[in-house]
Amino acid sequence: MHDTAEQLVEDLSTEDVIQKKIRISTIQSLAYQIVAPGLRSLQEKYSNLVYDIQVTDRNISIPKREADIAIRLSDTQADEENTFKLKLGRVNYYLCGTELVIRAMNAGETVSAITFNEEMWQLQEVKHLLKTVGLEKIGFQSNSSVVQRSAAIAGYGVVLLPDFMIENTELCKSSEAPEFSKDIWLVTKKQSYELTAVRLVIEELVSAFEKHSQ
Repeated sequence: MHDTAEQLVEDLSTEDVIQKKIRISTIQSLAYQIVAPGLRSLQEKYSNLVYDIQVTDRNISIPKREADIAIRLSDTQADEENTFKLKLGRVNYYLCGTELVIRAMNAGETVSAITFNEEMWQLQEVKHLLKTVGLEKIGFQSNSSVVQRSAAIAGYGVVLLPDFMIENTELCKSSEAPEFSKDIWLVTKKQSYELTAVRLVIEELVSAFEKHSQ
């Protein structure tokens, strides 16, 4: 019924009027680095368009309308009923730190690790870092990848970050070869994709992620 009502409002609206709040669920690093800055030009064109960016590591339910659009580094939501999915790109993860820290690590010296809190140790990046550096080497923890990057810049140790978070910083990669890669997926309801506002936001997101993949 909610989908039908939304479509009715869409049909009765003039084509040049976009007035809707779009709820976008994603992880902090993508929201901070790509999503928020990437959507600004669209809002300048449609001033009535409102973004509600929900930062969470939880896989929210699109069919239950917990968000209009979900952006994740996995396709775990791709098989949910009545959803539309789109691959936005691929992100490479690198072990990085300050030049001094990386030089010390490559020389075989002991360096501290920067990673997520224990409740997030199921993440691939945490498992890979602990396997590479060792559990006893953890020197800084945070549930925020942005805070982890700040700690790495301050010289606390090495951290695993996606390539877009390393760009334009003084952090150095330990190797030019990525440690591993993840696909970035966008998921929305099929009915939502038919709405002009949602479709415009998705098209703008595609463009934003394409710029970061170049």
